[in-house]
Amino acid sequence: MTLLFPDNGANAARIHALVIGIGAYPHLLNGSKSKTAPAKDSFGLKQLASPPVSARAISDWLVEDLNNPGAELGSVDLLIAEDGAPIRYVNPKKGINKEIEIPDKATLTKAIKAWKKRTDRNSKNVALFYFCGHGVASAGELALLTSDFANPAEDHGLANAIDFGALLKGAEWGEAENQVFFIDACRNEISQLLEQPKLGDDWILPWNKKPPPGATRRQAVYYAAARHQRAHGLPNMPSRFTEALLCGLKGAGGSNPGKGWVVDTITLHASVCATLRLGNRRQKTPSQECQAGTLAWIELNRPKEPFVVPVAIVSDPMNRMNTLELIVTPPGMAALPPSAYVPDVWLLQLKQDDQPHVLELRECGSMTRLVSQFLKVTPTHHDISIKVP
Repeated sequence: MTLLFPDNGANAARIHALVIGIGAYPHLLNGSKSKTAPAKDSFGLKQLASPPVSARAISDWLVEDLNNPGAELGSVDLLIAEDGAPIRYVNPKKGINKEIEIPDKATLTKAIKAWKKRTDRNSKNVALFYFCGHGVASAGELALLTSDFANPAEDHGLANAIDFGALLKGAEWGEAENQVFFIDACRNEISQLLEQPKLGDDWILPWNKKPPPGATRRQAVYYAAARHQRAHGLPNMPSRFTEALLCGLKGAGGSNPGKGWVVDTITLHASVCATLRLGNRRQKTPSQECQAGTLAWIELNRPKEPFVVPVAIVSDPMNRMNTLELIVTPPGMAALPPSAYVPDVWLLQLKQDDQPHVLELRECGSMTRLVSQFLKVTPTHHDISIKVP
Protein backbone atom coordinates (compact mmCIF):
# COMPACT_ATOMS: atom_id res chain seq x y z
CA MET A 1 0.00 0.00 0.00
CA THR A 2 1.37 3.41 -1.04
CA LEU A 3 -0.68 6.22 0.48
CA LEU A 4 0.18 9.45 -1.34
CA PHE A 5 -2.32 11.38 0.71
CA PRO A 6 -2.14 10.24 4.35
CA ASP A 7 -5.16 8.54 5.82
CA ASN A 8 -5.55 10.37 9.12
CA GLY A 9 -8.15 7.95 10.41
CA ALA A 10 -10.84 10.61 10.53
CA ASN A 11 -14.38 9.26 10.64
CA ALA A 12 -15.85 12.27 8.79
CA ALA A 13 -17.06 11.73 5.22
CA ARG A 14 -14.08 11.48 2.89
CA ILE A 15 -13.16 10.43 -0.65
CA HIS A 16 -10.89 7.38 -0.54
CA ALA A 17 -9.25 6.59 -3.87
CA LEU A 18 -7.48 3.51 -5.18
CA VAL A 19 -5.57 4.35 -8.39
CA ILE A 20 -3.98 1.62 -10.53
CA GLY A 21 -1.92 2.00 -13.71
CA ILE A 22 -0.43 -1.14 -15.27
CA GLY A 23 1.76 -0.69 -18.32
CA ALA A 24 4.39 -3.39 -17.72
CA TYR A 25 3.29 -7.02 -17.96
CA PRO A 26 6.50 -9.05 -17.48
CA HIS A 27 5.22 -12.30 -19.03
CA LEU A 28 3.81 -10.72 -22.20
CA LEU A 29 5.74 -9.94 -25.38
CA ASN A 30 8.78 -7.72 -24.70
CA GLY A 31 8.19 -7.95 -20.96
CA SER A 32 11.03 -8.36 -18.47
CA LYS A 33 10.28 -12.10 -18.10
CA SER A 34 9.07 -12.80 -21.64
CA LYS A 35 12.21 -14.87 -22.37
CA THR A 36 12.69 -16.64 -19.05
CA ALA A 37 9.01 -17.19 -18.19
CA PRO A 38 6.90 -16.34 -21.24
CA ALA A 39 3.11 -16.51 -21.23
CA LYS A 40 1.60 -19.76 -22.47
CA ASP A 41 -1.14 -17.69 -24.12
CA SER A 42 -0.85 -13.92 -24.24
CA PHE A 43 -4.24 -13.49 -26.00
CA GLY A 44 -2.44 -11.06 -28.34
CA LEU A 45 -1.74 -8.59 -25.53
CA LYS A 46 1.45 -6.52 -25.22
CA GLN A 47 3.10 -3.82 -23.14
CA LEU A 48 1.32 -0.49 -22.63
CA ALA A 49 2.81 3.02 -22.40
CA SER A 50 -0.17 5.09 -21.28
CA PRO A 51 -1.40 3.56 -17.96
CA PRO A 52 1.46 4.76 -15.71
CA VAL A 53 1.13 8.29 -17.10
CA SER A 54 -2.66 8.15 -16.76
CA ALA A 55 -2.55 6.92 -13.15
CA ARG A 56 -0.10 9.66 -12.17
CA ALA A 57 -2.30 12.27 -13.85
CA ILE A 58 -5.38 11.09 -11.91
CA SER A 59 -3.34 11.14 -8.70
CA ASP A 60 -2.14 14.67 -9.47
CA TRP A 61 -5.75 15.83 -9.84
CA LEU A 62 -6.78 14.17 -6.59
CA VAL A 63 -4.01 15.67 -4.44
CA GLU A 64 -3.91 19.09 -6.15
CA ASP A 65 -7.37 20.00 -7.43
CA LEU A 66 -10.11 17.92 -5.82
CA ASN A 67 -12.56 20.21 -4.02
CA ASN A 68 -15.55 18.51 -2.42
CA PRO A 69 -16.80 20.23 0.75
CA GLY A 70 -19.15 17.33 1.49
CA ALA A 71 -16.39 14.72 1.29
CA GLU A 72 -12.84 16.01 1.33
CA LEU A 73 -9.94 13.86 0.20
CA GLY A 74 -9.27 11.11 2.72
CA SER A 75 -6.64 8.93 1.06
CA VAL A 76 -5.03 8.06 -2.26
CA ASP A 77 -3.41 4.66 -2.72
CA LEU A 78 -1.41 4.50 -5.97
CA LEU A 79 -0.01 1.34 -7.59
CA ILE A 80 1.93 1.40 -10.87
CA ALA A 81 3.66 -1.18 -13.06
CA GLU A 82 6.19 0.20 -15.53
CA ASP A 83 9.70 -0.58 -16.74
CA GLY A 84 12.51 0.43 -14.46
CA ALA A 85 12.98 0.39 -10.72
CA PRO A 86 12.27 1.80 -8.30
CA ILE A 87 8.91 3.21 -9.41
CA ARG A 88 8.18 6.60 -7.86
CA TYR A 89 5.46 9.22 -7.70
CA VAL A 90 6.77 12.78 -7.50
CA ASN A 91 4.60 15.84 -7.01
CA PRO A 92 6.68 18.95 -6.25
CA LYS A 93 3.58 21.09 -5.63
CA LYS A 94 2.59 18.90 -2.67
CA GLY A 95 6.10 17.84 -1.68
CA ILE A 96 5.41 14.16 -2.39
CA ASN A 97 8.19 11.78 -3.43
CA LYS A 98 7.33 8.17 -2.72
CA GLU A 99 8.27 4.75 -4.00
CA ILE A 100 5.24 3.01 -5.49
CA GLU A 101 4.24 -0.64 -5.14
CA ILE A 102 3.65 -2.82 -8.20
CA PRO A 103 0.07 -4.11 -8.63
CA ASP A 104 0.68 -7.82 -8.98
CA LYS A 105 -2.22 -10.04 -7.92
CA ALA A 106 -1.20 -10.39 -4.26
CA THR A 107 -0.39 -6.70 -3.77
CA LEU A 108 -3.52 -5.47 -5.53
CA THR A 109 -5.70 -7.85 -3.55
CA LYS A 110 -4.32 -6.42 -0.30
CA ALA A 111 -4.76 -2.86 -1.59
CA ILE A 112 -8.41 -3.46 -2.51
CA LYS A 113 -9.17 -4.93 0.92
CA ALA A 114 -7.41 -2.01 2.65
CA TRP A 115 -9.27 0.49 0.45
CA LYS A 116 -12.61 -1.06 1.39
CA LYS A 117 -11.66 -0.94 5.07
CA ARG A 118 -10.99 2.80 4.77
CA THR A 119 -14.23 3.46 2.92
CA ASP A 120 -16.23 1.41 5.46
CA ARG A 121 -15.58 3.86 8.29
CA ASN A 122 -18.40 6.20 7.27
CA SER A 123 -21.49 5.45 5.21
CA LYS A 124 -21.19 8.90 3.56
CA ASN A 125 -17.70 8.19 2.24
CA VAL A 126 -17.06 8.16 -1.51
CA ALA A 127 -15.18 5.06 -2.66
CA LEU A 128 -13.29 5.93 -5.88
CA PHE A 129 -11.64 3.17 -7.94
CA TYR A 130 -9.56 3.91 -11.05
CA PHE A 131 -7.95 1.22 -13.20
CA CYS A 132 -5.92 1.72 -16.38
CA GLY A 133 -4.40 -1.35 -18.00
CA HIS A 134 -5.38 -4.48 -19.88
CA GLY A 135 -8.91 -5.76 -19.72
CA VAL A 136 -10.40 -8.79 -21.46
CA ALA A 137 -14.04 -9.79 -21.80
CA SER A 138 -16.06 -12.92 -22.28
CA ALA A 139 -19.84 -13.20 -22.57
CA GLY A 140 -20.18 -9.59 -21.47
CA GLU A 141 -18.12 -10.02 -18.29
CA LEU A 142 -14.87 -8.13 -17.76
CA ALA A 143 -11.56 -9.18 -16.22
CA LEU A 144 -8.94 -6.63 -15.14
CA LEU A 145 -5.43 -8.03 -15.57
CA THR A 146 -2.85 -7.59 -12.81
CA SER A 147 0.82 -7.04 -13.66
CA ASP A 148 1.72 -10.73 -13.23
CA PHE A 149 -0.97 -11.83 -15.66
CA ALA A 150 -0.13 -14.89 -17.79
CA ASN A 151 2.47 -16.24 -15.36
CA PRO A 152 3.12 -19.74 -16.78
CA ALA A 153 3.40 -21.12 -13.24
CA GLU A 154 -0.33 -20.53 -12.62
CA ASP A 155 -2.97 -23.19 -13.16
CA HIS A 156 -4.97 -21.20 -15.70
CA GLY A 157 -4.47 -18.07 -17.80
CA LEU A 158 -6.73 -15.78 -15.77
CA ALA A 159 -5.43 -16.72 -12.33
CA ASN A 160 -3.87 -13.27 -12.06
CA ALA A 161 -6.92 -11.26 -12.97
CA ILE A 162 -9.85 -9.66 -11.16
CA ASP A 163 -13.46 -10.41 -12.00
CA PHE A 164 -14.74 -6.82 -12.19
CA GLY A 165 -18.41 -7.76 -11.97
CA ALA A 166 -17.72 -9.61 -8.73
CA LEU A 167 -15.72 -6.64 -7.43
CA LEU A 168 -18.75 -4.40 -7.98
CA LYS A 169 -20.96 -6.83 -6.09
CA GLY A 170 -18.47 -7.02 -3.24
CA ALA A 171 -18.32 -3.22 -3.05
CA GLU A 172 -22.11 -3.15 -2.69
CA TRP A 173 -21.67 -5.06 0.56
CA GLY A 174 -19.39 -2.33 1.92
CA GLU A 175 -20.51 0.53 4.12
CA ALA A 176 -19.79 3.41 1.72
CA GLU A 177 -23.03 4.51 0.09
CA ASN A 178 -21.28 6.37 -2.77
CA GLN A 179 -19.04 4.36 -5.09
CA VAL A 180 -17.39 5.49 -8.34
CA PHE A 181 -15.47 3.23 -10.74
CA PHE A 182 -13.42 4.42 -13.74
CA ILE A 183 -12.32 1.48 -15.91
CA ASP A 184 -9.87 2.52 -18.61
CA ALA A 185 -9.43 -0.85 -20.32
CA CYS A 186 -10.45 -2.70 -23.46
CA ARG A 187 -13.69 -4.69 -23.46
CA ASN A 188 -13.25 -6.68 -26.66
CA GLU A 189 -14.31 -10.32 -26.39
CA ILE A 190 -11.66 -13.04 -26.63
CA SER A 191 -13.02 -16.43 -27.71
CA GLN A 192 -10.31 -18.44 -25.91
CA LEU A 193 -11.64 -17.18 -22.58
CA LEU A 194 -14.76 -19.31 -22.94
CA GLU A 195 -12.56 -22.27 -22.01
CA GLN A 196 -11.31 -20.65 -18.79
CA PRO A 197 -12.79 -21.97 -15.51
CA LYS A 198 -13.59 -18.43 -14.34
CA LEU A 199 -12.94 -14.85 -15.36
CA GLY A 200 -10.45 -13.92 -12.65
CA ASP A 201 -10.70 -13.78 -8.86
CA ASP A 202 -14.35 -13.34 -7.91
CA TRP A 203 -13.94 -13.27 -4.13
CA ILE A 204 -11.55 -10.44 -3.27
CA LEU A 205 -14.48 -8.66 -1.65
CA PRO A 206 -17.01 -11.25 -0.41
CA TRP A 207 -20.58 -10.84 -1.62
CA ASN A 208 -23.92 -12.55 -1.52
CA LYS A 209 -26.47 -13.02 -4.28
CA LYS A 210 -29.03 -11.15 -2.19
CA PRO A 211 -28.57 -7.37 -1.77
CA PRO A 212 -27.24 -6.19 1.59
CA PRO A 213 -30.18 -5.76 3.99
CA GLY A 214 -31.47 -2.21 4.38
CA ALA A 215 -28.56 -0.72 2.47
CA THR A 216 -28.57 2.03 -0.14
CA ARG A 217 -25.56 1.84 -2.42
CA ARG A 218 -25.13 4.34 -5.26
CA GLN A 219 -22.68 3.18 -7.91
CA ALA A 220 -21.44 5.12 -10.92
CA VAL A 221 -19.48 2.93 -13.32
CA TYR A 222 -17.64 4.33 -16.33
CA TYR A 223 -16.08 2.21 -19.07
CA ALA A 224 -13.53 3.77 -21.43
CA ALA A 225 -14.82 1.60 -24.24
CA ALA A 226 -18.20 0.30 -25.29
CA ARG A 227 -18.79 -3.43 -25.10
CA HIS A 228 -16.76 -5.41 -27.68
CA GLN A 229 -14.56 -2.34 -28.26
CA ARG A 230 -10.99 -1.31 -27.50
CA ALA A 231 -9.74 1.60 -25.41
CA HIS A 232 -6.88 3.59 -26.90
CA GLY A 233 -3.81 5.18 -25.40
CA LEU A 234 -1.56 8.00 -26.50
CA PRO A 235 2.21 7.30 -26.43
CA ASN A 236 3.64 8.46 -23.10
CA MET A 237 0.56 10.59 -22.48
CA PRO A 238 -2.68 10.01 -20.58
CA SER A 239 -5.03 7.72 -22.47
CA ARG A 240 -7.83 9.18 -24.55
CA PHE A 241 -10.41 8.29 -21.89
CA THR A 242 -8.33 9.66 -19.01
CA GLU A 243 -7.62 12.85 -20.97
CA ALA A 244 -11.38 13.35 -21.41
CA LEU A 245 -12.08 12.30 -17.81
CA LEU A 246 -9.65 14.85 -16.37
CA CYS A 247 -11.07 17.59 -18.58
CA GLY A 248 -14.52 16.78 -17.20
CA LEU A 249 -13.43 16.48 -13.57
CA LYS A 250 -11.65 19.84 -13.72
CA GLY A 251 -14.82 21.61 -14.84
CA ALA A 252 -15.98 20.72 -18.34
CA GLY A 253 -18.23 18.05 -16.81
CA GLY A 254 -19.95 20.53 -14.53
CA SER A 255 -23.23 22.36 -14.21
CA ASN A 256 -24.12 25.52 -12.29
CA PRO A 257 -27.39 25.24 -10.36
CA GLY A 258 -26.91 28.79 -9.11
CA LYS A 259 -24.35 28.38 -6.32
CA GLY A 260 -21.26 27.65 -8.35
CA TRP A 261 -20.03 24.93 -10.65
CA VAL A 262 -20.49 21.32 -9.58
CA VAL A 263 -19.20 18.17 -11.32
CA ASP A 264 -21.39 15.17 -10.61
CA THR A 265 -21.40 11.69 -12.07
CA ILE A 266 -24.25 12.41 -14.52
CA THR A 267 -22.85 15.60 -16.04
CA LEU A 268 -19.36 14.08 -16.02
CA HIS A 269 -20.45 11.17 -18.19
CA ALA A 270 -21.97 13.53 -20.77
CA SER A 271 -18.75 15.54 -20.82
CA VAL A 272 -16.45 12.52 -21.24
CA CYS A 273 -18.54 11.14 -24.10
CA ALA A 274 -18.63 14.53 -25.86
CA THR A 275 -14.88 15.10 -25.48
CA LEU A 276 -14.12 11.64 -26.89
CA ARG A 277 -16.43 12.26 -29.86
CA LEU A 278 -14.68 15.54 -30.64
CA GLY A 279 -11.31 13.82 -30.32
CA ASN A 280 -12.41 11.14 -32.79
CA ARG A 281 -12.09 13.81 -35.45
CA ARG A 282 -8.33 14.09 -34.94
CA GLN A 283 -6.25 12.74 -37.80
CA LYS A 284 -5.16 9.09 -37.39
CA THR A 285 -7.03 8.78 -34.10
CA PRO A 286 -8.89 5.47 -33.67
CA SER A 287 -12.54 6.03 -32.88
CA GLN A 288 -13.55 5.41 -29.28
CA GLU A 289 -16.91 5.60 -27.53
CA CYS A 290 -17.22 5.37 -23.77
CA GLN A 291 -20.11 3.73 -21.96
CA ALA A 292 -21.65 3.85 -18.52
CA GLY A 293 -22.82 0.91 -16.47
CA THR A 294 -24.89 1.84 -13.45
CA LEU A 295 -24.92 5.64 -13.21
CA ALA A 296 -26.22 6.96 -9.91
CA TRP A 297 -25.91 10.65 -9.00
CA ILE A 298 -22.87 11.44 -6.83
CA GLU A 299 -21.22 14.83 -6.35
CA LEU A 300 -17.51 14.66 -7.15
CA ASN A 301 -15.94 18.10 -7.43
CA ARG A 302 -16.50 21.83 -7.19
CA PRO A 303 -13.95 22.97 -9.76
CA LYS A 304 -11.66 25.91 -9.47
CA GLU A 305 -12.35 28.67 -11.98
CA PRO A 306 -11.52 29.28 -14.71
CA PHE A 307 -11.43 25.82 -16.26
CA VAL A 308 -11.25 24.78 -19.92
CA VAL A 309 -13.95 23.35 -22.18
CA PRO A 310 -13.38 21.49 -25.48
CA VAL A 311 -14.51 23.38 -28.57
CA ALA A 312 -14.70 22.24 -32.20
CA ILE A 313 -15.05 24.84 -34.96
CA VAL A 314 -15.60 24.43 -38.71
CA SER A 315 -16.45 26.84 -41.53
CA ASP A 316 -19.62 26.71 -43.59
CA PRO A 317 -19.00 25.72 -46.32
CA MET A 318 -16.29 23.34 -45.13
CA ASN A 319 -14.39 23.48 -48.43
CA ARG A 320 -13.20 26.95 -47.38
CA MET A 321 -11.27 25.60 -44.38
CA ASN A 322 -7.95 25.19 -46.18
CA THR A 323 -7.87 28.87 -47.11
CA LEU A 324 -8.86 30.25 -43.71
CA GLU A 325 -7.23 30.89 -40.38
CA LEU A 326 -8.97 31.18 -37.03
CA ILE A 327 -8.13 33.93 -34.54
CA VAL A 328 -9.47 33.50 -31.00
CA THR A 329 -9.47 36.32 -28.45
CA PRO A 330 -8.52 35.67 -25.72
CA PRO A 331 -6.48 32.80 -27.17
CA GLY A 332 -7.25 29.18 -26.39
CA MET A 333 -5.12 26.13 -25.81
CA ALA A 334 -4.06 23.48 -28.35
CA ALA A 335 -5.34 25.36 -31.40
CA LEU A 336 -3.96 23.60 -34.48
CA PRO A 337 -4.39 24.42 -38.19
CA PRO A 338 -7.23 22.64 -39.97
CA SER A 339 -4.84 20.57 -42.10
CA ALA A 340 -3.93 18.58 -38.96
CA TYR A 341 -7.40 17.03 -38.77
CA VAL A 342 -9.72 14.76 -40.70
CA PRO A 343 -12.33 16.03 -41.34
CA ASP A 344 -10.97 19.58 -41.33
CA VAL A 345 -11.77 21.10 -37.97
CA TRP A 346 -10.23 23.37 -35.36
CA LEU A 347 -10.11 21.67 -31.96
CA LEU A 348 -9.40 23.95 -29.02
CA GLN A 349 -9.69 24.14 -25.26
CA LEU A 350 -11.12 27.51 -24.23
CA LYS A 351 -11.46 28.88 -20.73
CA GLN A 352 -14.90 29.10 -19.20
CA ASP A 353 -15.40 32.74 -18.38
CA ASP A 354 -18.17 35.29 -17.88
CA GLN A 355 -16.59 37.28 -20.73
CA PRO A 356 -17.20 35.86 -24.22
CA HIS A 357 -14.46 34.83 -26.61
CA VAL A 358 -14.29 36.39 -30.06
CA LEU A 359 -13.97 33.89 -32.94
CA GLU A 360 -12.66 35.53 -36.12
CA LEU A 361 -12.05 33.96 -39.54
CA ARG A 362 -9.62 35.51 -42.01
CA GLU A 363 -8.17 34.52 -45.34
CA CYS A 364 -4.76 32.96 -44.77
CA GLY A 365 -2.08 35.64 -44.73
CA SER A 366 -4.61 38.46 -44.69
CA MET A 367 -5.51 40.94 -41.96
CA THR A 368 -9.02 41.32 -43.36
CA ARG A 369 -11.76 39.90 -41.20
CA LEU A 370 -14.32 37.84 -43.10
CA VAL A 371 -16.61 37.05 -40.22
CA SER A 372 -16.60 37.05 -36.44
CA GLN A 373 -18.89 35.92 -33.66
CA PHE A 374 -18.98 35.75 -29.90
CA LEU A 375 -18.85 32.55 -27.89
CA LYS A 376 -19.61 32.34 -24.18
CA VAL A 377 -17.87 29.15 -23.12
CA THR A 378 -19.85 26.84 -20.84
CA PRO A 379 -19.67 23.09 -20.11
CA THR A 380 -19.75 20.46 -21.46
CA HIS A 381 -18.49 21.29 -24.99
CA HIS A 382 -19.17 23.37 -28.10
CA ASP A 383 -19.44 22.19 -31.71
CA ILE A 384 -19.64 25.30 -33.86
CA SER A 385 -20.12 26.03 -37.56
CA ILE A 386 -19.29 29.57 -38.72
CA LYS A 387 -20.94 30.70 -41.96
CA VAL A 388 -18.43 32.35 -44.30
CA PRO A 389 -19.62 34.92 -46.89
